[in-house]
Amino acid sequence: VACSKAIIECAASSGVALEINTNGMRKRKVKTADGERYAYPVLPFWELASEYPVQVVTNSDAHKPAEIRAGQDKAFALAEQVGITYASYALVDGRIALL
Repeated sequence: VACSKAIIECAASSGVALEINTNGMRKRKVKTADGERYAYPVLPFWELASEYPVQVVTNSDAHKPAEIRAGQDKAFALAEQVGITYASYALVDGRIALL
C-alpha cells in the first residue's frame, strides 16, 4: 500500500495522469486468497487512487493490431466503478498537456 500511495501522490502532485493498462484483462485470471482476479489492473490500487485528485488514461497496450482498444470497455467500467476522473489533454507547443 505504501508504494501505491507514493505513486499516486507523486502523480497527483506533479499533474501526471495514471494509466489503466488493459493488457492484464486479456490474460488468464490469477488465483489469490480472495479469489480470482486480473493480474492487473488491481482494484485496491484504483480505489486508493480515487481518493486523490488524479486523472487517468486507458491503454490497451496492444501488441498486435487486433488488440487495439481491447479491454477499453472494462477499463472505463473500472474507472466509473471507483469514481476516477478521465484525463483531458491537448497538444500544447508540441507536447501533450493535461487540462
